[in-house]
Amino acid sequence: MSEHVARDKSCKPVIYGGGSSGYMSSYKCVYAGKTLLDAYLRVRKEYTRENPKLRATLTAGTNHKDDFDEYETIAYQWHGAKKLVINISTEGSETDWEFTQTEKGVEVVCKYVMTT
Repeated sequence: MSEHVARDKSCKPVIYGGGSSGYMSSYKCVYAGKTLLDAYLRVRKEYTRENPKLRATLTAGTNHKDDFDEYETIAYQWHGAKKLVINISTEGSETDWEFTQTEKGVEVVCKYVMTT
């Protein structure tokens, strides 16, 4: 993945290659001037085709866990007012999105690991 820059978003790869569990990739995006919930909605819009089961709305500070079947779970975990971690666990892969509010906007780190 090469670095991608838009007017209010810039992304770059952090890690590529094999992890202990299999293929792993990671990238970091910065959403300038956005709130944490704004950044979540932007990410959701960008990834709806890949994961249409992401919640349409979130309430800051309220944790959720959605079990879709025995093989797919999406967990939303707040770590204070400035950090949200979303874990998407499916048969064969796991994706973590970490949203962190900063003075400049929101940093989003996405980590993807194939588990089988």
